Amino acid sequence: MNDMDLVSLFCSRICHDLISPVGAVSNGLELMAEDDPALAERPEFRLASQSAGRAADAIAFFRIAFGGSAGGPVEIATLARIAARHLESERLKISGPSMRGSLSRNTARMALMLALTGASALPRGGRLALSASPEDPPDGGVQPVEKFCVEAIGQVLRLSPAARAAIEELRPPSPAQPRDAHLVALTRLAQATGALLKIEMEDGRLGLSAVAPCLTTGGSSATVVAPG
Repeated sequence: MNDMDLVSLFCSRICHDLISPVGAVSNGLELMAEDDPALAERPEFRLASQSAGRAADAIAFFRIAFGGSAGGPVEIATLARIAARHLESERLKISGPSMRGSLSRNTARMALMLALTGASALPRGGRLALSASPEDPPDGGVQPVEKFCVEAIGQVLRLSPAARAAIEELRPPSPAQPRDAHLVALTRLAQATGALLKIEMEDGRLGLSAVAPCLTTGGSSATVVAPG
């Protein structure tokens, strides 16, 4: 087992152990609000309820983004919901993808890491547009591939040098800071899976994409299906 697999294993375990107590707090607060509706209007109660919800959303996000590669495909609708619940705020809005179907586990992990990178590039807020699509095998090959794109749009775009090097050169930040954890994981995962990462940047727009082999996990192939 390599270092990244070990880290992912620890992350999966931590998320697994945390989600139950956090969920219990949320459920308990909901029951309290049902018994005493006036209590639910108090600012301290709303703060506790919102904080428990944000914690649950963060755990769901980290569990896929930084957890292990074991498990089957992830529904694109689930990815969109997880990304929106964790990253969306009053200043940052998230839309898409509109595609049906699913992505293989490793592509799903890279998708959330790219979404996190895009959100970090919008310090004053803006919009993240997520999209997924099937791609033709490169160079006449037969191995199907998946593509996931993140488009960040805002008045202020700041892509850090560390993020640019990680995506364009697959070079992890060194020395890495806690805020760079997703960049380290993204470069390692892209190297391990043979994924191609790309940046497109112009005034007010940043495009991030990953094209990765569509791998079969657990006997179930991941596919992206056109709408309709």
